[in-house]
Amino acid sequence: DKVEETRLQALTTAVTQFTNAVAEKAAGKDGNIATTEDNINHRIAIVGFASKSGNGNNTELLSIKGNNSGEVGVKYDSITDQNLKDVLQSMDTSNGQTMVSDAISALTANGGTRIDLGVDMANKILAANPVETGKERNRVVVVFTDGAPGDYGDWKSASTSTANAAIENAKKTKTTYATTVY
Repeated sequence: DKVEETRLQALTTAVTQFTNAVAEKAAGKDGNIATTEDNINHRIAIVGFASKSGNGNNTELLSIKGNNSGEVGVKYDSITDQNLKDVLQSMDTSNGQTMVSDAISALTANGGTRIDLGVDMANKILAANPVETGKERNRVVVVFTDGAPGDYGDWKSASTSTANAAIENAKKTKTTYATTVY
């Protein structure tokens, strides 16, 4: 368990540093989100994969109000079209920053690391939030993980199939949604 806690802490630290950097850029040149003239509407969605116990359904949208992980979270098989639209949080608002912070706090490590489902949810979020006609927006998916891809059962074959599915989903992210994947 201590190894998982250490990995999870490293994961949450990295995600927090990343989201804080985005929030800083969203505040614009003056560094203050309260003065909105120079703010940049950077948006973030937090998706947890293997964040709750359960085979496959332990992947969830986290940066949204719900009842799955305390005050946040909607399970993989319970998400609605509206959830996919609402999960993106504006980092140039204090409400958006708080929701992302709460989502990071809800991350846990338990069960298989279903990176394939996490990237699949990213694709669903991208599909539900198309770039408006005439607007430009860079789209990026960053996958943070505390473990190797896998599922319950035969770890070797499950890891290979989960990794291959994650790669296929990431290819879709790049080609269908013109999104950079890290």
